[in-house]
Amino acid sequence: GAEGAPPLAELMWHPSDVAVKPIVLNRRIDKVVEPRFDARALPFAPLTLAEMLSAKQPDLEAFLTQIYKSVAQSSSLNEKVNTLGYFESLCMDTGAANMLINSSLMLLFVRTMRTSKAPAFRIRLASVIGLLVRHATYITDELAKSGLITALADALRDRNERLRRKAMAALGELLFYVATQQEEGAARAEVSQWEVPASTVGLVTRLLRAGEDEVTQHYAVKAIENICTHGGEWAARFTSQEVVTNLGTIYMTTRAENLRPTAASALSRLLRHSPAFVQIVVDRLGVRLLTQGLQDSSPKVQQPVLNILNLALGELNARSRQALTEESSLVPSLSALLERAPPVVRAKTMLAVAGMCRLHTRWLQMVCDSRMLLATERLQKDPDAYVQQCVAHMQASVLSMVPSITDAISVDVEQLQSRKGSRAGSAGAARGATPGTPGSRAGTPNDNMALLPVLLHLLTAAPFRGRVVDAALVASVSRLLA
Repeated sequence: GAEGAPPLAELMWHPSDVAVKPIVLNRRIDKVVEPRFDARALPFAPLTLAEMLSAKQPDLEAFLTQIYKSVAQSSSLNEKVNTLGYFESLCMDTGAANMLINSSLMLLFVRTMRTSKAPAFRIRLASVIGLLVRHATYITDELAKSGLITALADALRDRNERLRRKAMAALGELLFYVATQQEEGAARAEVSQWEVPASTVGLVTRLLRAGEDEVTQHYAVKAIENICTHGGEWAARFTSQEVVTNLGTIYMTTRAENLRPTAASALSRLLRHSPAFVQIVVDRLGVRLLTQGLQDSSPKVQQPVLNILNLALGELNARSRQALTEESSLVPSLSALLERAPPVVRAKTMLAVAGMCRLHTRWLQMVCDSRMLLATERLQKDPDAYVQQCVAHMQASVLSMVPSITDAISVDVEQLQSRKGSRAGSAGAARGATPGTPGSRAGTPNDNMALLPVLLHLLTAAPFRGRVVDAALVASVSRLLA
């Protein structure tokens, strides 16, 4: 019955599992404030973004030189901050960002970031750098040698909360850019000029610890989520026992509505590329890690937690699997997702149901009792191809178990019959051999007899009925009735 059903490896991950969102100007992390400046206090005539982009080269160079001088010269702190506030309004366009980030202005910003002690000035510099890195699509190697990563890492050590937030946002965008460039460059055998020391990675991962400013922490989690999306060397650099445990703890304990899905997604993406860490994080945080998110009201939490559960079903040791079977909330939670969740979450729930049934027939009994099999009939009609494939996989998984179920029941029936025959002379002994007695010793009918209702469920559920009945099943049932 597995014909045509795609294997689990092809279905485990959906394109939405690898979507990335910007870090800088992300409204789910921090309040976005429009650039503020006093145009009358600027020491030059300001241009709009459109005017700057359409200016002739000599006029453009003269204009950028005025901005350079305002930030570089011994003007007042207020003038420098006001100039940078205006400059932010020019950074939110890809064409402008590509030009400005590769100009002498950016080198000035990096240099000033490293030497200035004024928090207000450094906050504005970090903000400008973050905007440029976010919107630019190309950064020259010259900037790789400018000390930009070091400057942002130093700012991340500062006590000023606002500076640390801006620095982490900018550093997150930069690390994601570097990781992407190095991955693409490696495919072309190019050597990257960017060097990211282990100490910088450590600075970011330490922000996942309890007690950190929640906004700075969210920027760090978002950076890890984006960077680890495509795996490879960069995912490995951010994967450790401490990181996966801290991400799991954040997802399970944070009260910030927007941070919880980011942490769950980051953990899911890390574990995808390092599945051996599933056991480590479950050992540390318990199987509730795999079940709590299924009851969350947000599909943005449900989906990555289902990914982790589906990974875990293939990775956990026997002790953890047993603990999972004792989680009474698991089947009701999955059943509720099949009823109410968005299509992709329903599809992934089907994969989880299939994985659980493959692990132990007890799960199949519970799934039948919860009427989840009936949900497959509705989901078969879903127009989404991914949903249909996951339903087909679940059905094929269940159908593949039917021969072993009927064989197990047949063995029990034969044992029961031979036992009755050998005790024909003892009516009392015969009465003692009650089918299905819990805890019965070897040689007496065991829990396999309890699987008879499972066959009945499959024979009466429309999606399975026509595929369960074949010559082998008829022969098996005939033997049972003989």
